[in-house]
Parts: sequence; C-alpha cells; structure tokens
Amino acid sequence: MEQLSGMLGVTAMFLIIGWVIRSIVSANKEEKIAELQAQLHGRVLDRCQSSSEIESYLNSGLGDSLRVSSVTERGVTLNKVLSSLRSSVVLVSFGAALLLMRNTIADPSAQEGFVVFGGLALALGFGFLVASLLSYVLSKNWGLLEGAQHPSKLTVPADS
Repeated sequence: MEQLSGMLGVTAMFLIIGWVIRSIVSANKEEKIAELQAQLHGRVLDRCQSSSEIESYLNSGLGDSLRVSSVTERGVTLNKVLSSLRSSVVLVSFGAALLLMRNTIADPSAQEGFVVFGGLALALGFGFLVASLLSYVLSKNWGLLEGAQHPSKLTVPADS
C-alpha cells in the first residue's frame, strides 16, 4: 500500500506541475494575441480622420472583430471566474470523499494517505473558491463584468 501511496503522490505532483505550466503558457499566448489585436486596431483607428470613416471601419469585417473582441473580453473574464469556481467544487468534493472514505480502509498507513490527499484536495478547493470570489469582486469593481452589449448594438457617435 505504501508503494501505491508513493506512486499516487508522484503522479499527482507531475500532473499539477504540468497543469501549472500549461496554464502559464496558455495565459501568455492569450495575452500576446490580445496585445497584437489591440495594436492593429489602434493603428487602423489612428488613420481614421472622421467619425464616418470610423463608422465604415466598424461596419467592416475588421470592425466587427474589434467590437466582438471588446465584448468577448468580458465573457472571458466571467468564464475564468466560473472555471475557477468549477475547479473549487470538484476539488472540495474529491477531498471530502477521500476524507469520508478513510474510515472504510483497515490499514492505518493507507488511512493516513487518504487524510493527506483529502486535506490537500480540500485546501486546493477552498483556495480556488477564495480566488474565484476575489476575482469576481475585483472584476465587478473594475467594471469588467458590467455593461456588456452584443456587438451589433454598439454605435459610433456622430460628427460634432
């Protein structure tokens, strides 16, 4: 049973390290794409001389992508909060299940393994819960979740 506990620990460690690396790489990729899109749209908007040019740009295919990307960012923020909340629920449930199952095992060393892994899963789950609640509150305070409109409903102000 000690070998199984050791194998589970090593496997869990590699899975967590892989997940962290994947998350970092994915976040960096998304950030670079958003940066490039913002630069492109900024350059195009700088070349526009009047609001009629801006309106024609926004009604073009590239303008649609600008409107969609600005609205999509709010959706992405909410999806990240919900993803963290979902992870929290899964980890807390898994940790609670391990802690409840420890009493069904006769071997004391195996019970210790269930307590250790159950406690780790609970701690991670509650950490994700706190992180998701904090992200939601901060996103709401910073206005990232409010005022999302469908891209087709966005308008361009008329020339003054």
